[in-house]
Amino acid sequence: MNGQSPLFRSKYTTYKGYAKADINTLFNKKELEGANTFTGNYDRSVYLENLGNGKFNLKELPWEAQMAPINSIAITDYNDDGHDDVLLVGNDYGNEVFIGKYDASNGFLLEGDGKGNFTIVDIQKSGFITQGDTKDITIVKNATGNNPFIVVSQNRGPLKVFLKNE
Repeated sequence: MNGQSPLFRSKYTTYKGYAKADINTLFNKKELEGANTFTGNYDRSVYLENLGNGKFNLKELPWEAQMAPINSIAITDYNDDGHDDVLLVGNDYGNEVFIGKYDASNGFLLEGDGKGNFTIVDIQKSGFITQGDTKDITIVKNATGNNPFIVVSQNRGPLKVFLKNE
């Protein structure tokens, strides 16, 4: 907030003073009137399985997929086994210089077993690698009907186009 608002920059002229501030010193009682308080207490990348009747099952993605932000996913039967597989892309280069890039992802292929479980497929096997500030992924049908194109966009970078390995 200090970097975004002139109000806080004028109120806190040192990082030390800002670091010691709490909600009650950042805002006065009038500013807090009607405010909602939310607590973030879960920081894992997950998927929700719809069990029907308003019930969902939360499952964590494999640990390898926890190392960087996930910006986009595509669902496809990559290995033609009749089960949905998941392609993930991520990373974020838009942080402040002192924080650095969130760039631990090379993209992921998660192979599904049809029972809601996914395992990471090695990059050497999948051929799917998306280094960079990747933002989105989409599946585009091939004119021949075989092997769709997998298109990945990057912030300030070229599109990457893949054909799945046979």
